[in-house]
Amino acid sequence: MQHRHPIALSKGVRHLAWGISAVALTAATAGCDSGASASPPAATRDPSPKLVHVAQQARKALPAGPVPAGWKVYRSTSVPIVIAYPPHWTVDASNASIGEISFSRIVDTGSLDMTIGMYVKHELPLSLTDLRMRFAVYATRVCETGRTIRTAKGKTISGMKFATAVALCGPEQERPGAKDQQVAYYIGVARKGDVEWTYAFRCNKDDLTTSQRRFFSPMLKTLHIYA
Repeated sequence: MQHRHPIALSKGVRHLAWGISAVALTAATAGCDSGASASPPAATRDPSPKLVHVAQQARKALPAGPVPAGWKVYRSTSVPIVIAYPPHWTVDASNASIGEISFSRIVDTGSLDMTIGMYVKHELPLSLTDLRMRFAVYATRVCETGRTIRTAKGKTISGMKFATAVALCGPEQERPGAKDQQVAYYIGVARKGDVEWTYAFRCNKDDLTTSQRRFFSPMLKTLHIYA
């Protein structure tokens, strides 16, 4: 089974994702060599006011809470978030165009992963309880030997109430040749209008308590959804 992004949510998703491209401005240059005529300035196109506004928001947006010493800060314009993440973790924005940003690190016991997702869903509103169950099942779809799901205390992030849960899979084989072990997922989901926000952390079950204290909780305390 995959270990780099086992909870990546891009595969199989058929919902329209909300993405905003980064703004690019092209500077015109002119030749100035002696005896040569100057080249005409290159044509430029004024950027969309909406894109400029989002880019300005991203530059001004700050983490929602204190950044732990040595941590880095990630800002995105495609997915309007600011979040701090630990050193030695990798950021994967390859799915930003469909509303996903992932963070991961390989450790001795397997891998630590987090994916933040933002999806536009034109459907009748569901209760947070139903959203939580639906997302928990989807996030743990790679579980080969079944899953158990238990609810957890909700969180409020950027004014949105997230329903949360912990799901256990397994025992699974984290890596070829590795000892079978249970895998834990800590997930959250919220809805604002037509936009569904999700987060999903993944780690070895035995590491869940430590990972929540050292990584997951501090990351969520810094998460700022600015749009």
